[in-house]
Amino acid sequence: MALNPGGNTFYFGAIGSSGETIFNYFGAHGVPVEDEKNVADFLIEVGVGVLKSNDQPDLDFNQLWRESPQAKDVQLTIQETSKEQLSNVGSETEHQKSSDFSASTWQQTYLLTQRVSRQYWRTPEYPYSRLYASFLHALLNGFTFYQLGDSITDMQSRMFACFLILMLVPEFMNATSMKFIANRDVWESREYPSRIYGWVAFALAQIISELPYAFFGSIIFFVLFYFPVGLPLGVPALYTFLMVLFFHLFATSWGQWVGALR
Repeated sequence: MALNPGGNTFYFGAIGSSGETIFNYFGAHGVPVEDEKNVADFLIEVGVGVLKSNDQPDLDFNQLWRESPQAKDVQLTIQETSKEQLSNVGSETEHQKSSDFSASTWQQTYLLTQRVSRQYWRTPEYPYSRLYASFLHALLNGFTFYQLGDSITDMQSRMFACFLILMLVPEFMNATSMKFIANRDVWESREYPSRIYGWVAFALAQIISELPYAFFGSIIFFVLFYFPVGLPLGVPALYTFLMVLFFHLFATSWGQWVGALR
């Protein structure tokens, strides 16, 4: 398929041996064909108007193609293919009948989650920054309030140490929202118009791919924060770990929510 700069088709068909079919098509309408001419260069020059018909310099190749027998053959092939697809409609699933996408939402989500996970693995600066933020904040927090006792002042320090976990929110939100927006821009400009996958699969894949880093980040933060501060073991430790985990998930999802609204 050859398109001119306006996006209009001026040829769609066979190339032929060394471009013979294309040269014959345009040569029949007066376009000069040089010996040993590269067929790709030839099509580009015809499309941008460098090469014109010697017989009719103002010849519109777009209109010429639409009225050509070759174009009618292409339309006939499309109609036959459509009829063949309609004849098989009884074997299609309900999803294929009602959806713009060739795969189900769950299959889209599964494949897209794999792709996003590989994207994170191949661009380690993003996940490493998440883990590094958990590591650094926990280290500063845990050893700033190292081995607190049970006095009133120490109890206040414990409360303040727990409060400082909030400092993770801006870093997580900024990193997560910017990553979400970058991936969403690619989806909106390239992949949704071509109906590769939909919004539900995109959002679910982004959420699922963040879960491992939120989980490991919460472990790093809990170990470097809880034990150096000297907080009690047992049920309080388990409850604190769950709250740290939920906090990492909350900060991540909040950043994605903000990115989705932009």
